[in-house]
Amino acid sequence: MKKLSFLVILIVIRYVSNCKLIKLNLYISFFLILNINFITKAQNTEIELDGMAENKNILSLKNQGLVIFYTSNNSDNTTKTWNFIKLDTNITQLWQTKINASTGFQYSNYCQIDQKLYLLFLKSYAFEIITIDLISGENTILNGITSHKQVLVEDFKIIGDLAIWGGCIPPTDGKVALKTGMAMLFFPLLFVPNFIPDKSAFAMSVSLSNGRKKDYSFNFKGFSSVTDIMSDAKTNDGFLFVKNSNGSQTNLFVQDISESGARSKSIKLSPVSAKYSLINGKLGYINNSKKVIIGTYKTSKNNGAQGFYFTVIENGKQDFIQYHSFSKLSNFFNYLGEKEQKRMTEKIASKKESGKDVSLNYNIILHDILAENGTFKIVGEAYYPHYRTDFRTIWINGRPVQQMFDVFDGWRYSHAIIASFDANGSLLWNDWLPIFNNSSYSLEEKVLAFESNTFVHLLFNNNGSIVSKTIDPNHPTQTIKYDNADSENENFELDTQYKIIHWYNNNLLMAQFSGTKSFFENSKNTSKVLISKYNILNMK
Repeated sequence: MKKLSFLVILIVIRYVSNCKLIKLNLYISFFLILNINFITKAQNTEIELDGMAENKNILSLKNQGLVIFYTSNNSDNTTKTWNFIKLDTNITQLWQTKINASTGFQYSNYCQIDQKLYLLFLKSYAFEIITIDLISGENTILNGITSHKQVLVEDFKIIGDLAIWGGCIPPTDGKVALKTGMAMLFFPLLFVPNFIPDKSAFAMSVSLSNGRKKDYSFNFKGFSSVTDIMSDAKTNDGFLFVKNSNGSQTNLFVQDISESGARSKSIKLSPVSAKYSLINGKLGYINNSKKVIIGTYKTSKNNGAQGFYFTVIENGKQDFIQYHSFSKLSNFFNYLGEKEQKRMTEKIASKKESGKDVSLNYNIILHDILAENGTFKIVGEAYYPHYRTDFRTIWINGRPVQQMFDVFDGWRYSHAIIASFDANGSLLWNDWLPIFNNSSYSLEEKVLAFESNTFVHLLFNNNGSIVSKTIDPNHPTQTIKYDNADSENENFELDTQYKIIHWYNNNLLMAQFSGTKSFFENSKNTSKVLISKYNILNMK
């Protein structure tokens, strides 16, 4: 009977509408109905939180447990209290502590190193770093002065004794007014001045032991920002990844920071070929003298990504760069319907005969590099803007006229692609995972990717259900396993910030939050978190 049901499903999938989205959802639904159950729920635990929880975060401490930290309003609703709860692997509470945030400071980022958690707070010309000992729950606070009124922070890391954060400095109101005025002045000449920076890259470090500070500024035209901060675990040296866009040209730089915080050489990544432009990148570590960068590139025709590039920096110089078009990845277009895949295959073949590559234009969110056993894996999630059609009625000459217009309705995701490279930049294998029913107004990673021994796991949360795929690198695409592990709790709404977290060994966790906000005097706001623990049974 089951086999007959599956056959009926396949027939429906084949002959249903040619709509790409419908076909994709039905295709995935088929695997969800199979419900192979390689993921099983091990435990559910409800934890009551203090007041209405905001800024909710969950941090895996591997086999040492996990930490939940969040903010709640004080009784006078004038200040925020940070709450920290430490749990063991049985989701049993070990300790809880509270810290009142200093007045005027805004939470920015956090970083966890070993058994310490660091939180960065900023306000005009000032910073505050709170350090939480994750074993005892004790805390210390470091305050200091910054040289800028406002900084948009993109990354925050602890490297040895240094706390480093970086991002960009938005232009002052005066610079915005000056640029706007000059743009209007020169508009008849079709010339807009670009010598006034839009946003300029900035980073700052502070010694956690003596409070010594250093500023790192960059003099670029157009827009620039520090997008990533990484460290060399052996030398405690840091690396700032800096992106600079000026018109249609994008340049990427790697800035070395010594263990003492001193700034040394900066390396500009070269695309080598003038027809390519590098969009973004992630930094990986090989040894003391060698670093890997993997990112996406574009052609001069489009703004979106054409494929992946792989480059190596050795002894302070760029060694080589390899390009891998998405058209060369065997699994990149699997998310398309059958007819669309066929048309794309024919188009690629036709272009190849004439010695050209098909022009592609994808938006890609890059994950951090997975580096194991001499190979380097990168995961990219493809997304696109979605618009809904709205209607409104206006009156013209006393008569109602209905107008139709498009409204931005968030970012939608089509699929994730994973590509594995050797140290020479050669493509070893690639695979994919479809993403469906996922959209948001902010861009964020939807897929969890991690390795266990020789296997790679890709997972995402589909409205409370875990969908996963396990990849055997020796036989990619042959170990497709889709699972439907449901939360089965209607009293909790899925918090979009939390997808799935790899906890420890073969364990995952997922968090769902519920809350009731009271509008009556002397009534208390309440919220809870449901922690669900899952086991991956096929994990080697």
